[in-house]
Amino acid sequence: KHCKHLGDETNSRNPFVRFQRFFANGLEKVILKYYKPVLHFCLNFRYASASLFIALLFIFVGVILGDRLPYSSFPRLPRDSVNIRLAMPAGTTFEATQRHIDRIEKHVLEYRKELNEEHGTEIITDVFATTGGNPFGSGRPGSRPSAGIAEAGEVVIEMLPTEETGVEIGSRDVTLALRDRVGTIPEAETFSFSFSRGGGGAMSVQLQGPSIDDLKEVSLELQKLMAGYEGLFDIEDSFERATEELELELKPAASNLGVTAQQLASQVRQAFFGSEAQKIQRGRDDVNVMVRYPKEERRSLASLRSMMIRTQNGTEVPFEEVAQVVPGKALPSIQRVNRNRIIRVGADADTDAVDVDAIEADIVENVLPPILAKYQGMSVSLEGRARETANNNAELVKGVWLVLIVIYVLLAIPFKSYTQPFIVMAAIPFGIIGALSGHFIMNFLLLDVLGRANSPTVSVSMLSLLGMMALSGVVVNDSLVMVDFINQQIKKGMSVLDAVRLAGVRRFRPILLTSLTTFFGLMPLMFDPSSQSAFLIPMAVSLGWGIVFATGITLVLVPVTTLIFEDIRVLFCKLYDKPIERVNHDEEKEKLVPAEVGS
Repeated sequence: KHCKHLGDETNSRNPFVRFQRFFANGLEKVILKYYKPVLHFCLNFRYASASLFIALLFIFVGVILGDRLPYSSFPRLPRDSVNIRLAMPAGTTFEATQRHIDRIEKHVLEYRKELNEEHGTEIITDVFATTGGNPFGSGRPGSRPSAGIAEAGEVVIEMLPTEETGVEIGSRDVTLALRDRVGTIPEAETFSFSFSRGGGGAMSVQLQGPSIDDLKEVSLELQKLMAGYEGLFDIEDSFERATEELELELKPAASNLGVTAQQLASQVRQAFFGSEAQKIQRGRDDVNVMVRYPKEERRSLASLRSMMIRTQNGTEVPFEEVAQVVPGKALPSIQRVNRNRIIRVGADADTDAVDVDAIEADIVENVLPPILAKYQGMSVSLEGRARETANNNAELVKGVWLVLIVIYVLLAIPFKSYTQPFIVMAAIPFGIIGALSGHFIMNFLLLDVLGRANSPTVSVSMLSLLGMMALSGVVVNDSLVMVDFINQQIKKGMSVLDAVRLAGVRRFRPILLTSLTTFFGLMPLMFDPSSQSAFLIPMAVSLGWGIVFATGITLVLVPVTTLIFEDIRVLFCKLYDKPIERVNHDEEKEKLVPAEVGS
């Protein structure tokens, strides 16, 4: 008798065993005292319960459509640097560009000193100023590092990440402060600030038409109207101003002397640009020896007019006898789409403060139509992020349909049923409720509770939707566990109602623990403050919080849906005079096998 208590864990002094017993008893209490009565109530009023779930789904979908939780395909996440890009009109001297860059650098250094002294730590670490090119390649999407351009300049500001400084001041805050300090440069063709990953402005409108002059007029008018929208800045177009050039025109006497345009251009090029005479090797380098006019003569237009042109028969005649110099202007480049010339008008914006989608819609629907009506053959389209979003959404829809079809096929084969996969998949759309709720919760926790400067879950992004697609697999897994248990109990002769009630109670623990372990595994990523994880946080939020909410939905919705499908089956059996009782095909096969062997 004195050893009777050895196998009894209730008297164990091990703290781990005590906690394990406490957790198990508490979970059992939740199942029997709270979950079981709720499940029975929902099963008794299954159609009202299903209607409630559907209503919740429409409410949360309306949250996105109503812009309470905005959607951005790929949100502009701040980086740990700010790029200021300057492009002056063609022909601007290096010294003029240098003066503007020096002024910008002066404001940046003053702000750096004030900011670092105010917070007692080094927030802005380095400032790089460059004149004569954009060596860091900032600016428009697709732009490349450039050098040797007198009218171009750039200032780059490097910062420490907020997780290292402990100060919630990011590149967005620095950009807004410097924009007010530096002001504008009216004579600049491009003067822009960039603080986010991905490059490019917040919006881009493409004008397309046959006449470059008409496009230029519409572009200027559109830029003036866009300047009236609060929150838009760095408004510019892709039109490159015409540069001065000298055109060589042949005189009638040129044809009599046998001088062609090709010969004229070739000889002028040789005189002013030069022709390669030979190469001289110096060490490991080759030096080109060019034959051309001296430097002083190449700077004078008089040298061109006084040069001698060689004719086909070898004689030389004065340049002005066969050609004349006509000053003109030409565009550096002309962009075309479908044989029509285009100009893109772009602008940047503080996407956290203004609704760029609403501004784009207003411009395309209300602002531009009256302007375009004055010009023939002109059209407009949204480019940049708007087009990327449309393309990504189209591809996402295709992917969703493919995933649903594959899941259905994989479920229909083992179940040997066309209807039961719908029961398992019924919980997939309702995982959206948890994913969207997770974005609201994380915004509150990161911005209001933890005081972060920004949150990557402020808007639903493409990665959020990809997380919802991954969530569908977990929801299917939980539903599959419950439906399989229901099928096993029905095969044992239990009624559908009793099997559903028992499945909810018996499968509550494994479904809940599986979901919670996944959620807690994703928590470090969801609360990671580093900028490197900002892209992955929306996916983790959709998956983690979606699992938590989908667990509760699965534990109630799957039993409710099972009974609704059973009601439909019974109704069809009555309509077509078929037996209502289920036939256990496995038992029939077991009965047939001995009979066949005996025969």
